[in-house]
Amino acid sequence: MDDSIRTEVRELRSMVDELKTMQNDTSMVAFSAAHRPPPGVPMESGYGNTGPSTSATTLIFSEVITNIGDGYNRYTGVFIAPKRGVYYFTFTVYCWSNGNQVGAAMYKDGKEILFAWLGAKKGSSEDFATNAITLQLEKGNTVYMRLPEGLQITSRDSSNVTTFSGFLLNPM
Repeated sequence: MDDSIRTEVRELRSMVDELKTMQNDTSMVAFSAAHRPPPGVPMESGYGNTGPSTSATTLIFSEVITNIGDGYNRYTGVFIAPKRGVYYFTFTVYCWSNGNQVGAAMYKDGKEILFAWLGAKKGSSEDFATNAITLQLEKGNTVYMRLPEGLQITSRDSSNVTTFSGFLLNPM
């Protein structure tokens, strides 16, 4: 075999090794979690309201459905990006408002970036508010949900009506 062929084979092997490394680096990151009423919240037919409160509160979605890559912490409610990349996040809040305003806000590294809100309705009413965003994150960036002052959400003890989800679209 002449030297030019050997050199080309080495270069091709190097490219294959690099592609294998890149493929392994695209490991999946995805989570989905549901909010459950905190202990002690009065339940009506399996439903419980969180809020309204006098200050903004970080929401903890304790019922983890999926957590590939272990980026979401069920105890703090915070997603910590395990790798640099483009991520997609979405949330849905359910309300059984009984005249209260319903909503939630998404935060990235302490800064509000997304909000969904429903105005107060008289009487007992049910509704959903949802929002979604695509974010470029660095490893270690945080994304989490907060219940703003004066707003409430409703959760159910046996179904996933208020949820927070995200997944890695493309590692960088």
